[in-house]
Amino acid sequence: MKQTILAACSFIAALTLGLSSCQKDQPKVPVKPVNPVNPDIPTPPEEKIEMPATISIEMHAGHLHGTSFHGNPSFSNIEFPDKGVQKVSFKLNADGKTYSIAEGNNPVRWKSHIIWSVEMVCLNKKGERINNNFVKNGAEDLFQLFITADNFRKYTPGSKTAGEPVTTTFGEVGAPFVYRDTNPEDGMYGHHHSGAPKVTLSGKCVGLKGYFHNSATEQSFIGIKERYLTYDLHLRMVRFATPADKKHNGAYRPALAWDNAFTALTAFELTIPIRVFTQSPGDDDEDTYLTDLCAEFGIDRKKMDELYEESWNAPIEGEGAEHYHM
Repeated sequence: MKQTILAACSFIAALTLGLSSCQKDQPKVPVKPVNPVNPDIPTPPEEKIEMPATISIEMHAGHLHGTSFHGNPSFSNIEFPDKGVQKVSFKLNADGKTYSIAEGNNPVRWKSHIIWSVEMVCLNKKGERINNNFVKNGAEDLFQLFITADNFRKYTPGSKTAGEPVTTTFGEVGAPFVYRDTNPEDGMYGHHHSGAPKVTLSGKCVGLKGYFHNSATEQSFIGIKERYLTYDLHLRMVRFATPADKKHNGAYRPALAWDNAFTALTAFELTIPIRVFTQSPGDDDEDTYLTDLCAEFGIDRKKMDELYEESWNAPIEGEGAEHYHM
């Protein structure tokens, strides 16, 4: 099916509800703004939402307790190079519509056979968190994040050159995205602090939080499927005209359903270079895992064995464990 998805050409300083076609021969079709709470009450024709000045993405490697995600140790305070948390930030370009990676085009390092979470934090020019722009006053019934990937290539750990192209899709080498948006949006579901407000899952499929996992494969492996690949991961936040448009046959679309036919306005698109350089170690492939680490980070095997042994002291569960949940 051919998808009608609309460029964010009206995003100069704000997001304006309206639809236009990316097909050259199709004229602009005006759409009546609709109140997301009560469709019978029109909203003002210029409903504006502030474009984030910066967008930070934090990804955690972890595991599940049922359907609840728990991050593994980050190893942020030790020398062991296979960090459990990957971060990338984007800044709004001068055109007021597109984003560039703030730290340069360095790849995010993933390993396969593990679950990766994604959490997005949007800030304005003052550095204030504005995630609520995508959830408050009915906005959560209009916005949704879709995910695609392209430019797939083979990768050898430590390689400085691009590998051979691979014809595949993220659905084949990655995993479905499970939405884990919360109320309040900045709350941590699954880990309650004394005196903190109760955090619940919103069930609205916005995409400010979520993780990659396919429950159908968890008897064999969890999370991302294939290693030794590089690709560009695209995160596209779109806005539907009405709450009814956000659903298909009464249900929210999967995050990987970008190629399906629907009409929406693209709010922003972020492109993250991903490098899946190894596989999470198991009883049978620990040696391969450590060999990959040595090649990727330029560390000799004796030193890597020492660093790996040190990493065993970081608890995954219980007392002393890091608490990142969703």
